[in-house]
Amino acid sequence: MTGNIELKYEKHKLENYIMDMLTLETCKLFLPAAFIQTEEDVIASYRTEGFCKLSALKEFETEDLLSITISLLEGIDDAQRHYIFPDEYVMNDESIYVQRDLRQIKMIFIPEKEERLLNDKIAALLEYLKEKGTEEGREYIEDAIAFVRQNTFGSKAVIHHLQTLRKEAYLCGVK
Repeated sequence: MTGNIELKYEKHKLENYIMDMLTLETCKLFLPAAFIQTEEDVIASYRTEGFCKLSALKEFETEDLLSITISLLEGIDDAQRHYIFPDEYVMNDESIYVQRDLRQIKMIFIPEKEERLLNDKIAALLEYLKEKGTEEGREYIEDAIAFVRQNTFGSKAVIHHLQTLRKEAYLCGVK
């Protein structure tokens, strides 16, 4: 849970403004990074202290799964305000880092190779999280996936719907 992770990028795959945003810690979605540029590559060192990969965690309660997704969507909104758009980076269990208490969700910037819509990325993440959730909460995650897939109202509507599901799961005592 402590330390750094290093990634190597092809120089032309990482824009200077993205390196600036990550270095200056301007965007709350991404882990802070330092960069070293060579003639053909850029090496990033991300500070991961206090965080672990989402893939390293084994099981979640329904409320936690929804909280992770809500925090991620809020971070994505912040990133977009800084001109870092979701179609520019990979969003999966290897690029998402969480604090053990799930209070903060951060990401490392991995350039996206294929064009995928945000709704598809979030739905795929929820499918992954559903497998780490409880049987009791499966219906809530399936509802969230269906809403994300059919949603045309934007991230604020998705966040609101997920918050409603999270509240219901909590009030009903769903694990």
